Amino acid sequence: MDLEAAIAVLRRAGWDVTPGEGEVVASREDRHGTWTLAVDGAGRVLVTATRPLRAARARRVRRGARAYRTMWEEHGVFTLSTTVQAPEDLQEVLDQLPVLLRQVLLSRRYEQ
Repeated sequence: MDLEAAIAVLRRAGWDVTPGEGEVVASREDRHGTWTLAVDGAGRVLVTATRPLRAARARRVRRGARAYRTMWEEHGVFTLSTTVQAPEDLQEVLDQLPVLLRQVLLSRRYEQ
């Protein structure tokens, strides 16, 4: 896998890219959540999206002389892994991410 070409594909798609040794890590935020993508020289791709399931619940508590602010957040995590041979394949994966996430979310609703 040509990692320099993968970097170009990711940047064109709006990802923040951090090149590493033998791999590239990229991230972005959109309406679907916070995304992290890693691709290595062998073409292995791992994508993780994290999104809140409901609004965070916060409260202030006092214990002795100290005040604390606590927060409870619930997040859903979507993980996808695949392999690619060329940068064009990586673009196809990026194009399919919203579709695959939507498919998983819909199937979750029917299972509950």
